[in-house]
Amino acid sequence: MTGPTKDATATITFYGWPDNSPPSNQIAYPASSYPTVHDVASGSGTFCDPTSFATEPTDQTLVPIGTRIYVNFLQKYFVLEDECLPSGPSFGGGSNGCYGVWFDLWVGGSAADNANAVVNCEDSLTPNGTSTVVINPPSNLPVPAPGPLFTAAPTKGEYICNGVTSKSGTY
Repeated sequence: MTGPTKDATATITFYGWPDNSPPSNQIAYPASSYPTVHDVASGSGTFCDPTSFATEPTDQTLVPIGTRIYVNFLQKYFVLEDECLPSGPSFGGGSNGCYGVWFDLWVGGSAADNANAVVNCEDSLTPNGTSTVVINPPSNLPVPAPGPLFTAAPTKGEYICNGVTSKSGTY
């Protein structure tokens, strides 16, 4: 999707394999059926491979399916490929668990990963208050550390959350 570049203020939260609905990397709008990039939640955060994100369907007037955003504090690109469901943020006031302009960003994870480590990563990345994002960003914004936000480290029992390695899954 393309359109004018504009800044927006949004609530930013995160989701991953264990708290997706159902627990998996399934998305509501796979590329096989929609103008998106992936068939499952994924991405490296670059313009060409943006990471999946979700929002409430009512936000799709501002950000239609397939729209890219750039999240300034993460310096990564994301693409709307999923929607918030009732299992989403429990403190939301919207019909699907989100309210206002709310973007739920994919961190990653898999069935083999420690669910608490994934959720701890999500919690550690979630800012207080709102954040500025760029809707329909240019392709040349900085992405100093491409890759998923959460991964299992090469050393068994270690996890990496946005570049920080932890043995306990606490970041």
